[in-house]
Amino acid sequence: MRIIAVQNQKGGVGKTTTALALGAEAARAGGRVLLVDADAQGNLTTGLGLPLGGSAERDLAWLLGKVMQGARPDTKAAVLGWDGVADGRSHEAIHMDVLPGGPMLAEARQRLIPWMGPRENAILSVLDPVRGLYDTVVIDGAPVIDVLALACLVAADDLLVPSQAATFSVQGVGEVFGSLTMARRYNPGLRLLGVLPTMVQGSTVTQRGVLDALRGQGVPCTRTVIPYGVAAQDAAAACMPVTLGRTGHTPVGCAYRDLANEIGLRAQGARHAAEAAAGQGDAR
Repeated sequence: MRIIAVQNQKGGVGKTTTALALGAEAARAGGRVLLVDADAQGNLTTGLGLPLGGSAERDLAWLLGKVMQGARPDTKAAVLGWDGVADGRSHEAIHMDVLPGGPMLAEARQRLIPWMGPRENAILSVLDPVRGLYDTVVIDGAPVIDVLALACLVAADDLLVPSQAATFSVQGVGEVFGSLTMARRYNPGLRLLGVLPTMVQGSTVTQRGVLDALRGQGVPCTRTVIPYGVAAQDAAAACMPVTLGRTGHTPVGCAYRDLANEIGLRAQGARHAAEAAAGQGDAR
């Protein structure tokens, strides 16, 4: 099970759009995918048309409460399913599971601060019961650096940092890197996939200068650059990841598919699909 945290302490940089797109592409390739909404705003949850707080008020905050009570969280009971199609032409079915977020996460975050237990392992404790059920887990972190954000990084195998190619947005990257250093005290194997430049408008002098400055400082950036476009807003209005449906063939949708290829998500999903097919063949 590969866990990818999508994190930036600054909002409005395409974090949720990125998390949804990566999950959708892993699922399209045949992988079993779980999306985790670790943001009290719940944009990932509502972005798929699912209810905040999950079913019967069972969501990530509920599971964190169980962890703080010393109980084993029933993670599967809080998971909601989402089904869509790749596009209107192929009608290829896409399924993802979602661990919803919502306003109660703000309270859970406050309760984590004085908790005497292993706070940094809180998200790991939530995910352990479903380990083996998924090939890919994508965590959409909150735009804040706090104890819950640290727990997300401690649980992750990889960190991806979306950032607009603008001076003020890039300033937040340094804070995320500080959290990366702290998380590696508990999770030495945490890999940095890089900074993902988002909402890039052509090759303006300012944006080019910001990207050159990042690379000049040795900050790893993805080869893929996400262009500016209204596709992300259109996809959100349709409660779909931007790589699916009508927006899947836009420059933004295509760029996110390139990103999924770059970080190996589609190949990973394809391997699972092939293994599952081989297993079914053996069973016959």
